[in-house]
Amino acid sequence: MIEFRHVYFHYGTEDDQHTSELNDINLHIEDGELILITGPLGCGKTTLLRLINGLIPRFYQGNVKGDILLNGRSFKNNELYDLAHVVGTVFQNPKSQFYNVDTTSELAFACENQGLPKSDIYQHIDTTVADLHIENLMDRNIFHLSDGEK
Repeated sequence: MIEFRHVYFHYGTEDDQHTSELNDINLHIEDGELILITGPLGCGKTTLLRLINGLIPRFYQGNVKGDILLNGRSFKNNELYDLAHVVGTVFQNPKSQFYNVDTTSELAFACENQGLPKSDIYQHIDTTVADLHIENLMDRNIFHLSDGEK
């Protein structure tokens, strides 16, 4: 569940406020719900995602007001690696997102970064492959996949 409660955001420092990016955003997305965020260039779509995945305020300076909850929990003062357990971002261009050259290693990557034991990593991979029905994509070179497969 993702929830925004009266969220405001402005890029820049308090002394150097740029124009307002987000004003009084209230949003509630239930588990399993699929939504589309659309709008013209510069309307705040990327800013909204940066708030959800924690890149704001950690990598993009600005002033945030309001509450952002993920599964009922605020990650405002937590480390980014804590947030990575519950949220991820798929980039517009999948080619810029991969860290390994084969699909199996790519699936293991997040688990390895979390320091999970090998047996748990294999279990996570098996579960993900079964849940997503992607058996045909395993042990393949990333660069030999179609854009849809990526």
